[in-house]
Amino acid sequence: RHKVKLLGADVNALWRPERHDAACVAFLAGADGDTAKRNADKDTKRLFMYVEVNAGKGDTGGTAGTLRVQSAVPLAGSWTKLIALVRDPSSLVQGGVPVTKPVTFASCPTLVHVSCVDNDVAGSLLKTIKGVYAPPLLRNESWPESVRNDLKTHTHAYLAQLTERSFSMKGKTVLYVPDEPDILGTAGADANDNENSSVDGDHDHDHASFTRKDLVQRLETTVIHWTRQIREVLRKTACAGGG
Repeated sequence: RHKVKLLGADVNALWRPERHDAACVAFLAGADGDTAKRNADKDTKRLFMYVEVNAGKGDTGGTAGTLRVQSAVPLAGSWTKLIALVRDPSSLVQGGVPVTKPVTFASCPTLVHVSCVDNDVAGSLLKTIKGVYAPPLLRNESWPESVRNDLKTHTHAYLAQLTERSFSMKGKTVLYVPDEPDILGTAGADANDNENSSVDGDHDHDHASFTRKDLVQRLETTVIHWTRQIREVLRKTACAGGG
């Protein structure tokens, strides 16, 4: 229930135990051992919370909107901010029947993934990818170098497209700047951590970075993407001026 505060400081007052507790209990309880009931309750692996747009005031004590807590995917346009909870899909075997792990208060942080998105879906996705998923992928040194380079190439290409699409929907043109630890972080971090680091050492590091073929190719791809965006802006500006 405390997650509902992500929708706004005043939304907690909209909680009604008789309306909202049952869906939460079903979400946390795990699948039932009875096969028929388990199939009927398959949607309890997910839970959505949102304040319905243009809902009547009802018994909310004067606060506009009705809080919805449900397993069904909300209709587009019915919300401006949404909390999505997804339960861990792994299973245990109890009595020969696979059932979803029950979620307790202690295990909730590891067994339930919580996301909060607004109606700017592309913008929310961009923030989640850049802030949560991309950093560990781009900084993972345990994979073979060929795998790392290929993953970095595709990750930056995806983020460049997502950045362009997200801001173009707002009428803006924003250039994606790739997060390359070899350029943006490593040299600076070394200099800050070691008072005796020399300028020559930093220069050598920069030179080594820019002689790496995979890094140079990724940067060239980014510049090509920037060039296309800038040309499109200039074309639209020229058309508007000519009109």
